[in-house]
Amino acid sequence: MAGTLESLSLQLSSGFGQGLEPVVKGDTVEVEVSPRQVPQLMRFAREQLGFDMLTSITAVDDVENFQLLYHLTSVRPVSSRMLDPAYPGYLLARVRVEKQEPVAEFEPEVPSVSAIFPGAIHQEREIWDLMGIRFKGHPDLRRILTWEGFPGHPLRKDWVPLNVEIPWHLAGLKGYGGEAMEAPPAEARIAVDGSGIGEAIPVGTTPQSFEHPPTRPPKPTEKLHLHIGQGGVTDDEPPSGAKGGARPAGPNPPAAEGSGG
Repeated sequence: MAGTLESLSLQLSSGFGQGLEPVVKGDTVEVEVSPRQVPQLMRFAREQLGFDMLTSITAVDDVENFQLLYHLTSVRPVSSRMLDPAYPGYLLARVRVEKQEPVAEFEPEVPSVSAIFPGAIHQEREIWDLMGIRFKGHPDLRRILTWEGFPGHPLRKDWVPLNVEIPWHLAGLKGYGGEAMEAPPAEARIAVDGSGIGEAIPVGTTPQSFEHPPTRPPKPTEKLHLHIGQGGVTDDEPPSGAKGGARPAGPNPPAAEGSGG
């Protein structure tokens, strides 16, 4: 028989211990843990409680703190004769990290859970890239949506947007086709110190823009001819001399024979 949210709350407070105070909110049991407790809780939830899927890790910048939210669910049946999972609801683990001065340079560190839930590998990379939270023990903590050398973390409240035009080569790309350079120039690693790009650089005016042309030709200009008549709407003119095409456009197209007055 599947457990209830109340029994899950009891197992968390008594089985895991460590001062947890689970709270039942709707179909979710929520607990708040410190960063150092995260791996132990994830392992306990997976091995002892049956929460075998980490559906997502989300990060929030609430100005005073950073928050990490670990969403877990159980998809593994209790037994081969039962389809119900170990618990019908969800488990939410909340981690708060208080910001420290100087805030713009503060990069909190939280243990990685990728060894327990491999699906966390890309999620932790995304949080590091956009929020600036490091995950200790991650096997490959690199940016995943921006490029290496991108100044700052764009989802933080203290991030200042770049008021510049960024040429393709600064992002390590050949052109607007999106292919990466095999050996990006030094400029592609600009702002590794987080200082950003000092001045706007018009696209197409740098030497690299001439050395690395676009990876695909631009699309030719396409013309669309619409003719509205009794035959409906056609998207192009029929070949010269073809029958059955759209009637010529005009203010008063002739009515078809037999049509009502």
